[in-house]
Amino acid sequence: MKCRYFGTDGIRGRFGGDFLNEEFVEKFGRALGYWFQAQGKVGEILIGRDTRDSGPKIERALVKGLLEGGLTIILEGIVPTPALSYLIKESGAMGGVMITASHNPAEDNGLKVFGKEGKKLKLEDEVEIESFLEKKKASSARVLSQIKKREDLEIYIKFVKNLLPKDCLKGWKIVVDTANGATVQTVHEVFKYFGSELINIGNEPEGININEGVGSEHPEKLVAVVKATQAHLGISYDGDGDRVLVCDDKGKVAPGDQLLGILALQGLREGKLKKKTLVTTIQSNGGLDWSLNAKGCQVVRVDVGDRNVLYAMEALGCSLGGESSGHVIYSDLLKSGDGLVTGLKLCECLLKTKKSLKELCEDIQLFPQKILNLRVKEKKALERLVHVQKVLSELKESFGEKGHVLVRYSGTESMIRLLVEHAQEAIAKEGMERLMKAVSEDLEIIKNA
Repeated sequence: MKCRYFGTDGIRGRFGGDFLNEEFVEKFGRALGYWFQAQGKVGEILIGRDTRDSGPKIERALVKGLLEGGLTIILEGIVPTPALSYLIKESGAMGGVMITASHNPAEDNGLKVFGKEGKKLKLEDEVEIESFLEKKKASSARVLSQIKKREDLEIYIKFVKNLLPKDCLKGWKIVVDTANGATVQTVHEVFKYFGSELINIGNEPEGININEGVGSEHPEKLVAVVKATQAHLGISYDGDGDRVLVCDDKGKVAPGDQLLGILALQGLREGKLKKKTLVTTIQSNGGLDWSLNAKGCQVVRVDVGDRNVLYAMEALGCSLGGESSGHVIYSDLLKSGDGLVTGLKLCECLLKTKKSLKELCEDIQLFPQKILNLRVKEKKALERLVHVQKVLSELKESFGEKGHVLVRYSGTESMIRLLVEHAQEAIAKEGMERLMKAVSEDLEIIKNA
């Protein structure tokens, strides 16, 4: 079961190109409307977007297509992705669409689709939606009497404000980078409510500057400002606000796996980590497992993608999960990764333990890791890569529980991703060299791409 348009996290691409353009979006909206209609109950569909200047164009095309589904369309305007997910859940809507390309540059855009309770769709749902793409336009379209515009963002902000006591961060100087994206309003309002002194970066969205040298993919400015202002903490978000990156008072960035480990241990201490288990993906560092296992916490791994994390959490009855990229899900609170909630949960941990972020990071010792992304001419099936499979088998056998090897293709690009980690850096380096050689024997690498 494979999708043509949906990737690991929705549909994404350069807007205006051969693939992601207004014609396709209208067609997709029609298919999505038919799919929602097929669920057996006609209701509200919420639509949100980030700050890209292509957002309104995509919104209009999407609505035009959706109108044939007999749905009530609610335009929420600019909202973070987790806010839209929360509003879907709270309003009892059938689902929604977030128009965003997340951490990608401003020229890109995309569509993240949510179902009931604000959950991202399962793969089988996406396959079914794509099957409707070739359905012909209805001869007599069911046009709605109205498309509603609502501004429900304050409902989400009120929810987030209830997570911690008012003014609990008084005396804290925090640098926040909102990536010129969808979290500019929410992050500022919430952190001011908690009493912190804010230093803002990336808080002037212009439609063409989202993620441009700012945000979770570009922590350099955050680190520099934290150092220059002697701030307590630095927090950076991606363009749509479902991911977060943090650095300590010295400007040292905490890897996403350390953040996950810190939050898991805090949940364990408080007796709030259900099943004493953290759910993460196959990309997470093996040192995370070692560190948490030593404290009595289990780690369960699933395929890459925050939706895979969520559905595994629900199946296992777990309350915390996430990815090394900074997606963190507190499923008892909401059904999406939320950078703002994650940042506040970290602040709560710092308050309760009275420790610095540096001290908390010391509890999660990560293995040395080697990562390489190679562009390839053709994505041949991994099981057909004879040399790669041989080296993979040998490395896994020799590493045992002291290391981890991963080979996978990018979901959106002609690229193969290699990851090798081991408790000893020299062994990790040697393993990567062997794996690179095997890949070059099985695939045609595109150099200088």
